[in-house]
Amino acid sequence: MFRYERKFMITDYSEYEIEEHIKSHHAFFRPIYQARHINNIYFDSLNFSAYHENVSGEEDREKTRIRWYGKNITDINKPKLEFKIKRGLLGTKKIYDLENFNLEEISPDFFNEKKISKDVSLKLKSLKPILLNRYKRKYYRSHDGNFRITVDTELSYYFLSFNKISLMKKQPDYGKIILELKYDKEHENKAQNISSKLPFKLTKNSKYLSGVHYMIN
Repeated sequence: MFRYERKFMITDYSEYEIEEHIKSHHAFFRPIYQARHINNIYFDSLNFSAYHENVSGEEDREKTRIRWYGKNITDINKPKLEFKIKRGLLGTKKIYDLENFNLEEISPDFFNEKKISKDVSLKLKSLKPILLNRYKRKYYRSHDGNFRITVDTELSYYFLSFNKISLMKKQPDYGKIILELKYDKEHENKAQNISSKLPFKLTKNSKYLSGVHYMIN
């Protein structure tokens, strides 16, 4: 199912102030789930095609990543392979379960050694590990259940070589908080009213792009 993800990159409010604005919103957003750490390994082609498609604002584009939850960044438990698909402002995901693995197992041939269907393996053949990022996420849902907000803090990036994983090059993203407003496309007519009551500026933001920018600068 395709949905909207409206993003707000916030640098001039504290986490506490952001939470107060969310909880005082007229849509009655309340916390759901426990806050947790999210970890992603992003894959791209040798010429960074996914990166360039995003920079140039291609309407139809796709990102490939492995995602897992928790504080452990090396022993990876219950990972998911995700293809994040964008069609204009709408997005969806295709998700596949992976076996548990250790970060040191990541290599250019990583997917050849995993139990993945042949059509998915073919899709991944030209992709290499580029970047690992992690952040802490909190979750909120509106009273009517139609809108969700996530707040990401403690963003950091680790740069990956094509042949060997290294966690020595950590780049924290100090002072940045990412808020996302998420909803199914049938609720688009109400979304403007929801977002207009948040005192944050709507922005285009990609954690993968931010990480690559750190890597090349």
